[in-house]
Amino acid sequence: MSVVELSRRGADERGVIRLTPEQEARQRITHLTQQLLTLQLREPVTTPAVIVMTAKDPDTRFAEEKPTIPYVPKLQTYIVDNRTGTHSVFFEETPIALTLIIQSVEYPKPLDGIKVEYTRRGVSQDYSLVDSITLLDGTPAPAATALALIGDGQALVTCLAQG
Repeated sequence: MSVVELSRRGADERGVIRLTPEQEARQRITHLTQQLLTLQLREPVTTPAVIVMTAKDPDTRFAEEKPTIPYVPKLQTYIVDNRTGTHSVFFEETPIALTLIIQSVEYPKPLDGIKVEYTRRGVSQDYSLVDSITLLDGTPAPAATALALIGDGQALVTCLAQG
């Protein structure tokens, strides 16, 4: 694993910050989530490298509930590696929450997938990480596993962004 080095503004060369693998994983998963938000994937796309499927939950409120219960749309994006079919990214977006799951499709075991959730108090607020990066069974993800799967997810999103 490489060590990420960031220098603080105005600091001399002795002021280098070295991130732990856990901090690096949090930084990289946040960057990946921001890229997915920026791409605004709302339509299915197929490229030689990736397949993107999208969905939107319909409004299932009863007529009498509509005046009192607001509709919260869930926009879902599923990205699959079209070259090898081994990795996938699932991204669910609501006005107040984000969920990102990256997993190995070839070996779908709890250790081969990570999940991260973000929430915000209102639509004008920033998203914040709910907890740490977890495995699909809810236990904290080892940094090495998280970094490897984040790298695979980043490769899919980069292929998609490049067209």
